[in-house]
Amino acid sequence: MKKILPTLLLTCLMALQLTAQDADHRAVVSDSLKVYLQANYDKDYDKIMDMVYPRLFDIVAREDMIAMFEGMASEGIEFEISNGQVDKISDVMVQGEERFARVDYRMDMMMRFTGIEYEAEATQDVIHTSFQAQYGEENVSRKDGAFYITSAKSMIAIAPLDQENWTFMEMNVDQPQLLEMLLPAEVIEVFAK
Repeated sequence: MKKILPTLLLTCLMALQLTAQDADHRAVVSDSLKVYLQANYDKDYDKIMDMVYPRLFDIVAREDMIAMFEGMASEGIEFEISNGQVDKISDVMVQGEERFARVDYRMDMMMRFTGIEYEAEATQDVIHTSFQAQYGEENVSRKDGAFYITSAKSMIAIAPLDQENWTFMEMNVDQPQLLEMLLPAEVIEVFAK
């Protein structure tokens, strides 16, 4: 009995430490995501790119991504993101030298297509139908030439083992080749569900 008590106490202490570390990663990921979402609200593309998973830049250059975002307005596409809210942050999964966590979140989006190529009502109807198919009919409305979308999405938060600088990438299961290029197969298997 004397040998069992210290072992039981040590096991309880280790479990409490792991629980505290798990709660810590959730707080840090949540705080990082708030900064990332605020950068999106502010359209601070440099800050956004600082918080994007760096391996993505092996596929698309950072400068090209910024130019794409900045060019949307000149192409007649206006958008605003608001009301980002974290629903759930998973337990951390370690693969190689990195930690991964799935983040489920919601946000509102407004998109307005003002370019001449978007003026036709038939084009606006096609866009509306496309958004309904992507986000669900109940999550898309159309008013005064703008589309209002409520979106529930998932991201993967990634950090090196020895650091707390979390970066993010969309968990878009409709693009399996991109996920396979960026994430370990074990991470995709666990978090793509």
